[in-house]
Amino acid sequence: VMPPILMMAFAFAFFAPSGPYAWLYYYICFILYGLAIGFLLPIWAGFLHRATNRDSRGSFFGVSFAFNSIGGFMGGFLVKILLASTIPFPQNFGIGFFILFISIAVATAVFVGFRIKEPDNNTEPKTISQFIAETKAIFRTHSNFRRYLVARIFFTANFPVISLYAVFMQAKFGFDISTAGIFTILNVVALGVSSYLSGKIGDRFGHKTALIYSFSAHLLAIITALLAQSMAWVYIIFVFLGMGLGGFMPSSMNLIYEFAGDRDNKLYMAMIDTFLAPFILIALILAGSLSGVIPTVWLFIGAGILILIGLVLMAFTVKDPSIQSNTEINILT
Repeated sequence: VMPPILMMAFAFAFFAPSGPYAWLYYYICFILYGLAIGFLLPIWAGFLHRATNRDSRGSFFGVSFAFNSIGGFMGGFLVKILLASTIPFPQNFGIGFFILFISIAVATAVFVGFRIKEPDNNTEPKTISQFIAETKAIFRTHSNFRRYLVARIFFTANFPVISLYAVFMQAKFGFDISTAGIFTILNVVALGVSSYLSGKIGDRFGHKTALIYSFSAHLLAIITALLAQSMAWVYIIFVFLGMGLGGFMPSSMNLIYEFAGDRDNKLYMAMIDTFLAPFILIALILAGSLSGVIPTVWLFIGAGILILIGLVLMAFTVKDPSIQSNTEINILT
């Protein structure tokens, strides 16, 4: 991910294209960054599988994402300083991307001395035809995994509304925009605590239970937004939102390993991201298209209904893979 971030830093800080088509330059940078993240995630999944213990993996993810939220908290203050400075747009964003580049470079250097055990089941490199055959076999034979993907499809309705909470509440109560700082603090603190709790819940009760906890918190955030009567309600929204965001990553990451079992977890990670990406895009496009046509409240109602459907499907149709028998899974080789 470092090359596209460096490209973004130079594009924003030094080249700073302007005019009606300037957004294309920035958009290309973000597309390259997105491709880099997509390339990284399966590798990350394989690395963490080899570097962590299965019995304590939930706690590990919980703690790591809690520290990640602390870093985000510090980064939030840095962004506030940059945006409040006299440095004009887009140069201020360019400086932020340079800081991000340096941070990732330092973090990457730390891994140079890191050692992990060799995997117990070394797999032979796959040809393209073998890779496609294995992917088809998973979709055809792993019915529980298919039900999980269907539940996650409905949950993609959450992506558009995350960015609309502050806008929706500001239109409703007319608070000063600086209040967003309090929202950020509440969100990040709740996210950090929730990450840790989600990992503990997953290790003890199953990671499907932890994911249901995350779904429920997002649904409560929407319900609170729809019923909000004062600023106290608005603060609670961002607590619920932080709980949902914090609970999602530890539980969803651990479920990948549970679904994969002794098979290729990198393939499962890639399948989930690739399968859900079109639905996330559709959700974002629909929300963006409808936001200027219908009242925002209807977007929240629609998203709430879809998330509720996803929650019900996750709770009652998906079996916890940590306790499900693997006999129904027959991977082609």
